[in-house]
Amino acid sequence: MSQNNPPGSEPHFIEIGDADDIPLPLPIFVTRQGVDRSHDDAMRKVLQADPAYAAELRVVLTTEGATDELAILDRYTSGERLQRLEAVDFARASVGLEGFKPSVEDEELARAFMEGEITLDEFIKRSIEST
Repeated sequence: MSQNNPPGSEPHFIEIGDADDIPLPLPIFVTRQGVDRSHDDAMRKVLQADPAYAAELRVVLTTEGATDELAILDRYTSGERLQRLEAVDFARASVGLEGFKPSVEDEELARAFMEGEITLDEFIKRSIEST
C-alpha cells in the first residue's frame, strides 16, 4: 500500500458474477498526477518498452488475420520502427561507402532489429558473433 493513499483506496480488481454484484457508483481509477493517461499513450509505452512482446503480438495477429488489430499495433509502434529503419538504412549506406555488402545473415539480423524482434544490444552481439 502506498503511503499517499488511505487504507482501502488501493486499486484492485472487482470480480463480477451477476449484474447486481457491480458496486455503485462505479470506481474510477486515477493516476497520482490526478489525470488518467490515454489508452494510446499507455499502449505505446508498453509496446515500445518491450519490442519482443510487440513482435510476438504482431505474429499472433498476422496468423489470425486480424487486420484491424494489426493497423492499431502499427499505430502504436510506427515511431520506434521508423527509428530502427533509419538506423539500419544509415548502417547500410555506411557499409556500402566502405565498399562492403551486408551478408544474408546480416540482412536477417537487420530485419529482426527493424521489426523489434531483437534489441540493439542483441543485434550488435549477434553481428559480432557472426564475423
